[in-house]
Amino acid sequence: GKGGADFIFSHDYKYICKISTNSKEFKRLLTILPNYFTYTSQRFYHGMYSKLALVLGLYRVQVNTNNGINNYFIIVSENIAAGMPSDSNVYDLKGTLNSRRYVRQGEMRTYMDKNFIEDRKGLPIFLN
Repeated sequence: GKGGADFIFSHDYKYICKISTNSKEFKRLLTILPNYFTYTSQRFYHGMYSKLALVLGLYRVQVNTNNGINNYFIIVSENIAAGMPSDSNVYDLKGTLNSRRYVRQGEMRTYMDKNFIEDRKGLPIFLN
């Protein structure tokens, strides 16, 4: 990823492991965890549909080396793109327009927040 993270997929592409040495996203997820757990619990209990990827685990792994201790932060989640048609547009939405690169139409890349707003013309997405 752009932030220097590595991604590993399960053999069937249903799950993603994001491995990073930067703790910023990991710490952010820890702060929203209580609300996230409440939301996902209600989602399952009431059979609500969501395009929000289900986070299955957060792990910190410490590796002792000759140069000291290296920390790795691992986020395991479901891959909501598994099984999508190859011509689908994929967006990496962060909820901000600051420093989000704009991907030109026709580029084979993951689109960003600015692309989503333009493509949707400000209209909401309805989930069934």
